Order: sequence, then C-alpha cells, then structure tokens
Amino acid sequence: LIIDPLSEDDSGNYTCVANARGISESYTTVLEVLAPPLWKITPTDMDAISGDTVTLNCQGTGKPEPSVTWSRNIGSSTDYAPLSTSNHHIMHQNGSIVLPNIQKENEGLYKCNISNGIGDPLFKAVVIKVIGTLMASHDFHFGRVFYFTYFI
Repeated sequence: LIIDPLSEDDSGNYTCVANARGISESYTTVLEVLAPPLWKITPTDMDAISGDTVTLNCQGTGKPEPSVTWSRNIGSSTDYAPLSTSNHHIMHQNGSIVLPNIQKENEGLYKCNISNGIGDPLFKAVVIKVIGTLMASHDFHFGRVFYFTYFI
C-alpha cells in the first residue's frame, strides 16, 4: 500500500486481507500521520492606551497538538525571556496572552513560538506600543466646558 501524497486525513486503521485456497488472513494496523505546526491565528502588532487590557492571540494546528509559548525581548538585546502567568500577564491554554492594565513598561517586542517536535517550529514577533492615557484637566460638571490633555 502506497499513499502519496500523505496527509493527516489518511490517519486511521488499515487492514490487509489475503485470500488463498479458501483461507483468509487479515492484519490491521494503525497509521498515525504526524504533521508540523501550521498557523491557525497569527499574532499582530497592537497599539494600546495605558490602562487598557491587551490580548495577543497565537494558535497553531498540527499532530501532535502544538504547544504555544510566549517570550519578551529584553531591553535592546536580541535575547527573549520566557513568559508565564504573573501579575503583569495571564497565559491561556488556547495560546493567547492577556496583559491587564497595560503600562508604558509593558511596551516592546513579544514573540509567540509554536512547536510540536515535528518539522520546524513557527514563531512571530509582535510589537506592543502603549500610546499614553487620556485624562481630563478639570472635573466633569454638567453644563460646563471641559478640556482633555493627551499624555504620550
């Protein structure tokens, strides 16, 4: 039996049956097709206002199911530090990372890595830019004019 081209859909049970002179023999085996990761959701750059909650999505498919990890660029170097759930970010099983109450110090490069041990891993670096806050320079009062100052 030759399957060409082979795809994940070809996974399953295969049975070979041989008949000779009224005698039948069969053998069944399981074929599991492994596949490297492919993008399901690719992360994108984000602009946020200070205090916003930012969600970066990153998902992949493959066999076995790929794992998603996030890392963050350290300063001006090319090094990335792995991220895990903390006060500053929440990692979800679906591959997304949530940054609640984002601040200027959260700005920078974040990298999503998707791998399953088959083929080459996928990765994409994205930029989070925190553009400041919107604050009123006066208290709000009904019927009064108020002004906004935008801090960058």
